[in-house]
Amino acid sequence: MPRPGFVLEVDDKTPALLTMAGAAVRLQSFAAGTRVAYPADAVPSSNPVALIDAALDSPVEGGSLGESKPRKKVETTKIKQRATHVYP
Repeated sequence: MPRPGFVLEVDDKTPALLTMAGAAVRLQSFAAGTRVAYPADAVPSSNPVALIDAALDSPVEGGSLGESKPRKKVETTKIKQRATHVYP
């Protein structure tokens, strides 16, 4: 049975919470009133590619992403800047 998600509201009695810090984890205290969201467990899928295709075909807002107009290609040019150091 998957675990449901929930929101924890921090109060004066809430201990430090385990948080991610890059590749490491640490204990962090939060201010009273802070809300911490814990997501529900993911539901395993036998065909994740089909789920991705379905999401692209019917996004929450707007039309199908497969039918969108092609965007203009944006090119960036790297400008070489010569560093000038002034010493007293």
